[in-house]
Amino acid sequence: MLNFPEKLESVLEKLHQDYKLAIVTSRIRVGVNLLFEAKQIDHLFDVVVSFEDYNHPKPHPEPLQVAVGRLGIHANEAVYIGDSDTDIEAATAAGMPSIHLATQHHKDATHGIARFEELLDVIKLFVKTS
Repeated sequence: MLNFPEKLESVLEKLHQDYKLAIVTSRIRVGVNLLFEAKQIDHLFDVVVSFEDYNHPKPHPEPLQVAVGRLGIHANEAVYIGDSDTDIEAATAAGMPSIHLATQHHKDATHGIARFEELLDVIKLFVKTS
């Protein structure tokens, strides 16, 4: 039930140094708490959106819209990282760029990666410099 990517903690720690992080999940809050108990990563997330926080599950954009609203940003200022087709479809519907973490990438994803640690390089492609 709890399958974690390799280098989960180290990647999240590095991302947390420069970005606000959120979890958007179809799990109920108790399931999210179990994840946090297993990995002790709750301090790395600014926002957690679980099943109880929305009415329409992914691929509907509502869960992602709740997250960006709580973060105080617009959808185009966020990047959604997902491992399922419904994740990418929700991001597209929300007007949000996306990264698909899978061996075969969704055609609508902005970028695709096969390993979680690739996020550290790919996320930099989304940072706007002035």
